[in-house]
Amino acid sequence: MNPFFSATYRYLRQLLSALVMVVTLGGCADPPALTPLSSQQLTTEQVLTARLSVGFNKAYILTRGPAFSSWALDTGRQLQRLSNDQLPENTRDFVISPDESALMTSDGQTVILWERDSLTAVGTLDFQQQLGDAQVYVMAFISNTVLVTGNSDGSIIIADIGNNLFKRYEAHSSEVTKLLVGHQQQMLYSAGNDGKVVATSLQDLSVHAEYTTPFRVTSMVSNADNSLMFISDALNDQVFWQPWQNRVAGALDYWQQYRFFRKGLFIRDDTRLITTSPKTDLTLWRTDTGEEITSWSATSHSMGSAILDLQQTDNGRLITLTSDAVVESWDISGLP
Repeated sequence: MNPFFSATYRYLRQLLSALVMVVTLGGCADPPALTPLSSQQLTTEQVLTARLSVGFNKAYILTRGPAFSSWALDTGRQLQRLSNDQLPENTRDFVISPDESALMTSDGQTVILWERDSLTAVGTLDFQQQLGDAQVYVMAFISNTVLVTGNSDGSIIIADIGNNLFKRYEAHSSEVTKLLVGHQQQMLYSAGNDGKVVATSLQDLSVHAEYTTPFRVTSMVSNADNSLMFISDALNDQVFWQPWQNRVAGALDYWQQYRFFRKGLFIRDDTRLITTSPKTDLTLWRTDTGEEITSWSATSHSMGSAILDLQQTDNGRLITLTSDAVVESWDISGLP
């Protein structure tokens, strides 16, 4: 079918579905409006990227300068800091290991490994020999001594720091933008601007499953055991993918012609999905029908503000962290 007519048909079908829903549910009560339980801005420095800790009690922030810092969420106090005389000038990304004992920073050509508690550099990897003019685009830990990089030329490199070994393979035809080390470190999930999502075995680098979107991938979100993933491209392909069976289990259903998503989080035993827009909007969806339930917005202090991370705490509250370094807590227990 012609892409124009296909998009038009999809739009009309979803508009009709939305009208039917309005008529059917017109008498139903709307979900409660969400306001944050707490909100604090940790710093006013310009944020490059930021992440929440595994224990939901800290935020890690990389700012221009560059500078890396960690913050206590209960007090809003800065705990640690690496300043610009300790980091390469063009440092633009960082990753914390799953047990939070190690930190990895990159300027696109070199990767520095740090002991996180003391912020002491313990090793530097120069990727110029492996990449040439290409650059490291995204990183992840496989273990505290084995890391993986997705690169601007579409390649992926697995680096064993302890044994000084490098494995490189071609996974994508353009920039690798997302990496996820799977449950029990058995599988690596990668996504790129070529529209592909690839599940690769870390044992023999064989491709286990693959899904292709029409445009570049903007979201790759997994549940805890990687049995269900949310995949979104930059236009209107947003699906629930089951990589174990390599099949599409469903898709988001909305009345607009296009929607754009960045971050996401599965909750309530994977029956719900929270997504974020390119800015600070959050939306709650049903995963069985793809139905939109409700939406709300995090606090914004600038035009370019975006949500950089979101996590659910052990007591069920949602924590969001934005590019304005604003951390907010939300009670989502009352949502359908």
